[in-house]
Amino acid sequence: MNRSSQNNSNPISIVEDNDYQKTEATNLVGGDVIIHNGYYFTLSIGGSAYGSKAILFNGHFTAPGYEVDTASGTRLGTLAAKQFSNNQVGDNSIATVNSDFNTTNLVKGSSQNFAITGTYNNPPVGTLLYKYGGTSGIAAVTVTGTNQSMSVVSDGTTYVIKGMTNANITSGSSAGGDSGGPYYSWYNNGWAYSGVHSASDSTSVSFTPLINITGFSVKTN
Repeated sequence: MNRSSQNNSNPISIVEDNDYQKTEATNLVGGDVIIHNGYYFTLSIGGSAYGSKAILFNGHFTAPGYEVDTASGTRLGTLAAKQFSNNQVGDNSIATVNSDFNTTNLVKGSSQNFAITGTYNNPPVGTLLYKYGGTSGIAAVTVTGTNQSMSVVSDGTTYVIKGMTNANITSGSSAGGDSGGPYYSWYNNGWAYSGVHSASDSTSVSFTPLINITGFSVKTN
């Protein structure tokens, strides 16, 4: 989702990439491009929910009960739940995964995958994080605010989304199609998962921190 401003007086206009090609794999990795409801998004992380294998990604432009596909159009699962409502917390969704696919604790980096071994549920101001987007690849960001609200326009309706974390981009970039991508950092002697990408402009990003995501357990081994 592209963001024009963090200020609630200037609503965000959501735009997603609709022309992206990528090779699919049986093992699902954070940073993989996925398709849902006619849009290209980025898979955030594998885990479990509702007693099943599951993946996490963004909540905007999603529809519970609709299928989730790989970038080449193979069905990998079904959207089970979402958080994206006016004056509510979070922009994220959960999809349960078909038996043909494996969830993993891996996330993409600039040249290799990293194994997530823990979580950093609510990184404070000043924390260095890495973000991976299916369109723009790797970026480094520094947290500037927690428990923030943002105004977004989705399908012509303005929503105020609460409980977000804001960060400034220090290297790399962010673009449409990155929505859903993972945030992670080196924490407690391992790579730790922190949240789901929601929105951005040319210099900053917003994401849903793991502390505000309900019903999902991150895979850490």
